[in-house]
Amino acid sequence: MCALIGIDVDDTIYSFRDAALEELGAMAIDNPKLEKALYATWDQWRTPHDLCGHDEWMEVIRRVHDDDMILKQTPFQGAVETCQALMEHGHRLIYISNRSTESKEATSAWLATHGFSVSGYTELVCTSDDKQPYLRDCQFLIDDRPKTCIEFIHDFQWRATGGGRKAFMKSYPYNQNLTDVPNLYLAPTWHGLNKYLVSKEVLSCPTPIK
Repeated sequence: MCALIGIDVDDTIYSFRDAALEELGAMAIDNPKLEKALYATWDQWRTPHDLCGHDEWMEVIRRVHDDDMILKQTPFQGAVETCQALMEHGHRLIYISNRSTESKEATSAWLATHGFSVSGYTELVCTSDDKQPYLRDCQFLIDDRPKTCIEFIHDFQWRATGGGRKAFMKSYPYNQNLTDVPNLYLAPTWHGLNKYLVSKEVLSCPTPIK
């Protein structure tokens, strides 16, 4: 069975959090109030936004999605191998990220450099809008944000056609309470996500991860 699979970027295939903390640290030198966000545990998805304030958090995001910052990120262990296995299995991947369209060229270059992207098997969407319209034809999703995954699974149009969607989440403190949601599978690493993809027959066999 071949499918279209949506895959998030930030905190799914590389650490947005680490990059954000790096920029927060730099900004806190001139703005000490940001130290609270710098050292806080991000228990909720909105925690850093609420602690920093809207304007300051938007500046963090702008810096993290700067071309040079994007290009220096390191993929999570196992993310490349798993995405390559999905393509080899015949699936098509749509990488979709809530970032400005101006970041698309650098994001595309980063994906290609690390082996995430193969012509004919992948596409990339960078958008500041809701992801759901771009995920319309996807049967599977790999993401970390609770709202995105819950809306994806329970999309009425998909349920009305008798189709079944599944979402796979890289787990963090802000999404770990979703472990009992049907068709939602959480794992702390890509090794664990790989096992879930095999058990749900998205992949036929485990992928060797270096």
